[in-house]
Amino acid sequence: MQFIPSTSQAGEFTYYVAEGESASCISPNKAEIKVKVLGKPEVAAPQNLNPDACGTELIDKTIPEISSEFTLISNQLFEELGGSIPGDADIDAIEYRDEVVQSNPVIYNRVFKISYECGSFELTQQITLNDLRDSLNPEFTITQPTCENVAGKIEVISNNASSYSLDGENFQSSNIFTGLIPGNYVVYIQNETGCVSDASAQIEIVKNLGTPGAPVAEVSQQPTCEDTTGTISVTTETGISYTLLDENQDPLTNSIANGTFSGLSAGKYFVQASNGDCEAVSEVLEIEENLGTPGAPVAEVSEQPTCENTTGTISVSTETGISYTLLDENQDPLANSIANNTFSGLSAGKYFVQTTNGDCEAISEVLEVEENLGTPGAPLAEVSQQPTCENTIGTISVTTEAGISYTLLDANQDPLTNSIANSTFSELSAGKYFVQASNGDCEAVSEALEIIENKGAPIAPVITSI
Repeated sequence: MQFIPSTSQAGEFTYYVAEGESASCISPNKAEIKVKVLGKPEVAAPQNLNPDACGTELIDKTIPEISSEFTLISNQLFEELGGSIPGDADIDAIEYRDEVVQSNPVIYNRVFKISYECGSFELTQQITLNDLRDSLNPEFTITQPTCENVAGKIEVISNNASSYSLDGENFQSSNIFTGLIPGNYVVYIQNETGCVSDASAQIEIVKNLGTPGAPVAEVSQQPTCEDTTGTISVTTETGISYTLLDENQDPLTNSIANGTFSGLSAGKYFVQASNGDCEAVSEVLEIEENLGTPGAPVAEVSEQPTCENTTGTISVSTETGISYTLLDENQDPLANSIANNTFSGLSAGKYFVQTTNGDCEAISEVLEVEENLGTPGAPLAEVSQQPTCENTIGTISVTTEAGISYTLLDANQDPLTNSIANSTFSELSAGKYFVQASNGDCEAVSEALEIIENKGAPIAPVITSI
C-alpha cells in the first residue's frame, strides 16, 4: 500500500486507516499509523560575493574556483562561505556549478545543489567578479633607436604593477626594457597578487642603421691652368648616399658620378654620407683658387734698333693683376722689370713675353729685334794723288775695313760710284768729294776731300821769226 502524507512539514504525524468506502476517523475498525515527515532542510545560501579575480581565476583561494560542472564541496566549506545548515539537518551532499549571467563585468549565478534523504533542492548565490586586469592597463613610452644608439627602449607606466614582461612569462621588476632590436613587441604587467594583464597594443621598434662612418673623401684634382674647376673623390659604399655640402654644411648637390663631385669652384666643401637614417660628415675639403691661363699678352717690337740706338724696345698692353716677364728665344726668363709697359735696351734676337696671374702663364708670339750694326766709324780717306801737269785727274784712297762698303759722293753728297778698286777711287776731276762707309745698316761720311784743278801742261809755244 502506498501512503503519501498530506503535509511536507517536518514532524511526526498520526494517521488512521479504516476499511470500507465510508470509513472515517470515527470508524470502529481503524488502525493507527504514525508517520515521520522529514521535510526540506532550512538551508540558506551564502550571501552574494564580489571577489577579486584575474580573469575568471579567483584571487581568494578559499573560494571555490569557477566551475561549469557540478562540483562537490563539504558542508563545512559551505558554511565557511557563509551558508547555513540547521543542526538537525541531514544533508547528504552539497554541490555547486556556475552559470554566466553577463560578461562585462562578469557575473555568475552560483547554483548550490543540496541533496538530502528525500531528494535535493537548489539555492543560488550571485558572484560578481572584480577583474583586477581592468586596472592593469599597461601604458608605455617608446624611445626609438637613434643615430647614436641603434637599440630601442620601452618604459612601462602603471601604478598597479609590480613586475613587467614582454612575453607574459618572464617578468622583471624594472619597468624599462632596453637594448631592443627592431621588431614588434607587446607588454604585460603583473600585480602583487600575480594577476597578469592582457597584452598591450603592439609596439613597433623601427630600424635605425646608426651613424655611418665618416666618408673618406679627398680633393683628387685641384684646379689647373687648363681647367679652373676642382674635383672631390669619395670612396663610396653600397647603401650609402652622398651629398656635397658648402662651407656652412648646407646641401649643394647629391649628384655624384663615378665617386666624384666635379666642376667645383674654389672654396671649402664637406661630403655628407647618409644611410637613410643618419648622416656623417667628412673633414673640410678645400678647392684652391686658380685664375686659369690668362690671355696671351699683346706685345710688339715697338722700336727696332737704329743707327743712333742699336737696341730695340718691346711694348706690352698691360692689365691690372698681371705680371710680365721677358723670355729669351728658349723661353727662359730674362727679366720681369717692365717699365712704362716696355722692355727696352734689347739686343738683336728673338724674344717672348710671358704673363702670369699668380697661378698660370701665357706666352706671346715670338718677337724679333732685328740686328743693327750702328753707324760705322767715319771712313779714313784722303786725296792720295792730286792732278799734275802730266795727269790732270786725282785719286782718293780709303783705308778699308772688312764688311764695310764704300761709296764716293759728290759735293752734294749724292752717290757717284761705289766702284772702288784697290781701296781707291781714281780718275777724279777737280771738285769736292766725300767717301761714305756703310755696314749695311748705317752710313758714315768722311770729311770733304778736294781734288784741286790742274789745267795740265800748256801747248808748246810756236816761235816764228820776225
